[in-house]
Amino acid sequence: PSSVPHGRPEAPVRENPSSAVGPADLSSLACFSAPENTQALPDPSESSADIKRKRFCNTYNILSKSGLLDIALRTKELHRQNRRTQSELEQLKEQTDLFLQALYSGDPGLCVRLHARL
Repeated sequence: PSSVPHGRPEAPVRENPSSAVGPADLSSLACFSAPENTQALPDPSESSADIKRKRFCNTYNILSKSGLLDIALRTKELHRQNRRTQSELEQLKEQTDLFLQALYSGDPGLCVRLHARL
């Protein structure tokens, strides 16, 4: 039995991760892992992208080793779902308001607008 949850590797990966990486993609990523107790000074020749990649990899490795990676990924997904649900809820509120206006006023123009939004 493996101690790695959900088959995710503990070993660091050496690819360039993108900001659109999903949970399934992360299992194939690896990052360079530096010794944990060494804090090297930033190399002035490193590009901003290299620095961001190293920071991402460091965060990935720390979250993975601590067991928080799955929680962080699930939280990100829940935030995404919440934003989508909130947007759908706002749309439903607008449609409900328009429906009630059409119902109370008897204005056929409001019914047409309501049908156009559905």
